[in-house]
Amino acid sequence: MLNHTLVVIWVSFLVFTGCQKVSEQPNNPSLLHADKQENTEMKANEEQNSKEEENSKLTKIEFEKDNHDFGIIKEGEKVSHVFKFKNVGTEPLVIKNVKPACGCTTPDWTKDPVPPGGEGKIEVVFDSQGRTGIQNKSVEVFANTDPEVHTLKFKGEVKK
Repeated sequence: MLNHTLVVIWVSFLVFTGCQKVSEQPNNPSLLHADKQENTEMKANEEQNSKEEENSKLTKIEFEKDNHDFGIIKEGEKVSHVFKFKNVGTEPLVIKNVKPACGCTTPDWTKDPVPPGGEGKIEVVFDSQGRTGIQNKSVEVFANTDPEVHTLKFKGEVKK
């Protein structure tokens, strides 16, 4: 009986210590998966913190006007307008991108950060070649503001 008890204790000891060694091995697939999941969660947290930091640096943009009427345009003519804006916030204003709604419009804008109280511009050039009739166009301005996107509109009537 004593031998049987000793064998049970010895086997239990081996099983217990063997389980600990297996779980401590770095090649254990379940541990590798857990490490990868932890790394993924850490990266997601870092990205979230980065976004929160970026969002905490939001500012405000104020356009002199957000629409323009070119009136009557002769077909084939290229016309342009400058939309002026001011940074009325407390952080530097960064225009990240300006996307026209169609290929007939080419934008150019202030690329450097605009300090609080500073001013900038967004110029749009409309090419009326091949376009007749009333034209309503727009560009989307992406900036470090809330909301992130601002729409500028212009129109004109193209005549042959």
